[in-house]
Amino acid sequence: MGVFHARSEAKALWKKYIGEDKATDPESIVKKIGGRVIEEEFDDKDISGLLLMKGKIPLIFVKKDDAPVRKRFTICHELGHYWLHKPTEVHVDKNYFVAFRNFRSSSGEDLIEIEANGFAAELLMPEELLEKRMKEKKIQKGDPIPDVLIDELTAFFQVSGQAMTIRLTSLGYI
Repeated sequence: MGVFHARSEAKALWKKYIGEDKATDPESIVKKIGGRVIEEEFDDKDISGLLLMKGKIPLIFVKKDDAPVRKRFTICHELGHYWLHKPTEVHVDKNYFVAFRNFRSSSGEDLIEIEANGFAAELLMPEELLEKRMKEKKIQKGDPIPDVLIDELTAFFQVSGQAMTIRLTSLGYI
């Protein structure tokens, strides 16, 4: 499948459910596709989220104590697993598929985790909106980006500074 395909799918999902100049609301997308987001206290400190399929209904669990920006990314990451990997083939118990967001998710060790991260990044920080913001500020790829602009972008998209820096790097701005 690959990261390019994952980002294309996220773009299509964003256009269908958001499609305007505003921050993505991951929970509203999950609700629109018939799923639920549930905050949970995980015993394992390395787990920040998981996807549980109950029949065809995606249940996305996020770590209750995580920062809001982390929860947003985790929801989009798990949504990526649901959307991209169609988790009906693997089951734990009879009708359950489980995918965890944990250390391996962010370390880049696993192709499906890389795809889910690419999907989440595109869904939360759509290339189209980032490019629009950069044009408004007259910033071209490779130009120095003032810290205040990165702060503005992180506030608008409701993501961490680290996530925004990685996204700007992947789009060639940094």
